[in-house]
Amino acid sequence: MRPVVEHPTLGVPSPTLPQLVEASTEEARALWAAAGALASVRIQGQDELRRAYASLYEAPSDWARPAPALPLPGGDFLEPNDLARALVVRHPELLEPLAGPALTEAAGRWADRMGPPTELTLSPIWARRWCYLWSGDGGVIDVPRLVRGLPWRSWHALAALDSRVVEGTIAHSEAVDRLLDGLARQGQGLVGPVPPPAYLQRVDDEHLRSWLDAPLGALVVGPAGSGKRTSIGRIGRLRSERPIHVDNFHGAGPPDPAYRATPQVVPATVNPGQICVWSSHGLGDPESRATPSRYNSLGPSPSAAGLPELLRYAVELALDEPADFRLVLLLTEEQRARCCAWAPDLEKWPVHRLEAPTDEELLPLWLCQRPLVEDMLGDSCALFDLLARVGSGSLRERLLQVQPAGRWLWVPDPAGPLANALRGAPCTSVRVGPGFRQQLARRPEKAWLRLMRQAPDLQALVSGPEQLVWLAELDAALSGALSSP
Repeated sequence: MRPVVEHPTLGVPSPTLPQLVEASTEEARALWAAAGALASVRIQGQDELRRAYASLYEAPSDWARPAPALPLPGGDFLEPNDLARALVVRHPELLEPLAGPALTEAAGRWADRMGPPTELTLSPIWARRWCYLWSGDGGVIDVPRLVRGLPWRSWHALAALDSRVVEGTIAHSEAVDRLLDGLARQGQGLVGPVPPPAYLQRVDDEHLRSWLDAPLGALVVGPAGSGKRTSIGRIGRLRSERPIHVDNFHGAGPPDPAYRATPQVVPATVNPGQICVWSSHGLGDPESRATPSRYNSLGPSPSAAGLPELLRYAVELALDEPADFRLVLLLTEEQRARCCAWAPDLEKWPVHRLEAPTDEELLPLWLCQRPLVEDMLGDSCALFDLLARVGSGSLRERLLQVQPAGRWLWVPDPAGPLANALRGAPCTSVRVGPGFRQQLARRPEKAWLRLMRQAPDLQALVSGPEQLVWLAELDAALSGALSSP
C-alpha cells in the first residue's frame, strides 16, 4: 500500500503569469511589467555571456577539459529577483529599512536597464510558490500581496543593498535580520510564508492521538530523521477537546507553590487542562550551543536551572490528576535518558518509538521536501535531478548526510552539500533523460532494469518498478503535472 502524502499544492497545476497579471490591480500590473522589462535585459545579457563563454572553449581550445557549466538560469523565465529589482525601482518606499545611497544608486542603475516588453513565463520553482500562495483562493493581487511572492532568497539578495553592508560596517547576515525586522515593523505583511514540506505519513493519526489521550502524555523516542518533528506538525492540526500547544513557551508567570519544583517562570501553556508537546528543537539542548533563544527567557542559565526545573514542574503537574495536564516529549534516546535523570518520574510515561527511515523511504522523504527546499534554495530537487546529478554511489550517503530535519532547510546554504550536488554537472553513469521517462511511462519494468544496469547501488533506494513508478507520480504531483500520486 502506498503511504499517504498530503500538501496544499499536491496535484494542483501552477498558475501562469497571464493568470496572475489578470488577477492583479493596476498598480501591481505595473510592477509585473517593470519586472518583465528588467528580465528581458537580464536574459539578453545571459545569452551574450553564454556565447562569449562558449567561444573560449571552441577547438582548438587552450583547455584540455570540457567547459564547466555556467551558473545561470535557463530559459526565458521571469525570476523572483526580477521582481525584487522592479520593487527597488518602482516602490523603494516599501524598502525603508534599506534606505540609503546604495539603494538609491541601484534604483537609478536598474531604471536605465528597462528593456522592451517580452513574452515570458514564470520560472517553474517560482510558479510553485505562487500555487501555494494564490491558487487556494485566487483573490486579487495588490502590491503587498505581489511582494509576498518574493521567496526568502530574494530578501537575502536585497539585503546586500544596505549601505552599511557596502561600507563593510555590518555583516550581510546582520543586514538580512535588520531588513526582515524592519519590514515586520511596517506592518504591511510584505514577507510571505515559506511553503511547508509535503507530509508523508509514517505514523497514522490514530497512533498520534494516542500520544495525546494517555493520562500523563507520552515520550516519543527516535533517532534523527525518524519523523519526530513531522509528527509535531501533524499533531498541531489534529482536533482535540482541549488546547494543544506545540513548542509554545510564550507568556510567563510564577510557579504554583503547591508543587515542589520551583522554576523561575512558568509559560502560560503549562497550566491545568492543557496539552503541551515539547521537542528537543523547541526546548533546546542545555548541553549544546544551539539552545534556542526563546528558551533563554525562561532562566538565566537553562543548563543549570531553567530546563531541568521547568521539566520537573511540568512532570509534577501532569502527575496531579485533578490538574488534567498532559506532557508529550519528542526526544532521541540520549535526550530521554537525560530528561529522566532530571525528572525520574518520567519513567512512568508510556514510550512510543519511531524507527529511522529505511533506505526505501529516503527518496520519498526527500521528494516531500521539494516545496520547501526549492523555494528556499531556488534549485530543483525533482526526482530525476536527484538521480542524474547526485549519482548512484553517493545518493544514499548525501540523503543521509543532509537530514530533512536539519536546520539548513530553514537557513539556506548556497554552498551546502545538496545545493552543490544539484548545481553540478549531470552524472555520466545515470542517464534519465526524456527517452528514459517515456520508457518508464510505457514499460516500467524495462525502465527499472535499465536504471539498475546503469547504477546497481540504486536498488537499495528503488526496490522495484512499482516504487519507481510511484516516485515518478509523486514527483509529478508535487510539480503540479499530475493530479494525484
